[in-house]
Amino acid sequence: MKPNQQLTLDLAVLIARLAMGWTMIAHGAQKFFEWGIEGTAAYMGAGGVPLPLVSASFAAAVELGGGVLLVLGALTRVAALGMVAVMAGAFVFAQDSTTIFVQDDGYGYVMAVAVCCLLLAVLGSGKFGVDRLITERFGGARAGTRRAEAGAGRRGTDS
Repeated sequence: MKPNQQLTLDLAVLIARLAMGWTMIAHGAQKFFEWGIEGTAAYMGAGGVPLPLVSASFAAAVELGGGVLLVLGALTRVAALGMVAVMAGAFVFAQDSTTIFVQDDGYGYVMAVAVCCLLLAVLGSGKFGVDRLITERFGGARAGTRRAEAGAGRRGTDS
């Protein structure tokens, strides 16, 4: 990939992480602090969500904590997959699968969040995330050393 293409991809991932992270922080905070876990559980239970207290706690924690992680670009793949799981649960138990429109309890919002998070799970944090810094600091140098040693070993056996 050309450097300008890589920069464009890294910027797009950054924008997606920030937008999705902020959105999920807001939704998780709403569940924790505005509705409360008990209120969220009551709403989920009325909609047929199994184990509503567990489901509400899980959804709120994944949305709030995962949102913070996405903004930072830390544990991006794990956070994004957690959100995909929450959105899959929302799709199965809380959304009307016959309409896409949110005002009709349609699946449009949860589908968009799930697809964006699935892309983030595949792409990772990009250049502008904590994951990249950790990899470069702790994993990248060792991985590069191992590759160099493996290459030197192969050259040594060929002569």
